[in-house]
Amino acid sequence: MLKLFRVLRLSRIINYMNSTDEVKLSLKLFQLCLYLILYIHCTACLLFYIANIDKSWEPGQLTYYKDDLYDPEYFYEEESTHMKYIISFYNSILMLTGNDIYPQNFFQ
Repeated sequence: MLKLFRVLRLSRIINYMNSTDEVKLSLKLFQLCLYLILYIHCTACLLFYIANIDKSWEPGQLTYYKDDLYDPEYFYEEESTHMKYIISFYNSILMLTGNDIYPQNFFQ
């Protein structure tokens, strides 16, 4: 986790490179995308952590619906960890783009 702070030095490395401005701008765009993905990842981890502690969060449309009957217990009991993270990642993107995701309890 502490090695992630090395990413912050990327802008200094880009500025001292002996290359054209187009290459530097491309690398800065890549850096911006990297920061965006890192922010979404951290937000998704926070959502995932809150959802696992409280177990009252009902996920959105990416969940698996068994026989067209939605059971909120299914998300916590039988859903894989990868799918839970993907749903949290998706909801983080929705929060970043301005969609309203309302808290369902005090802790959220």
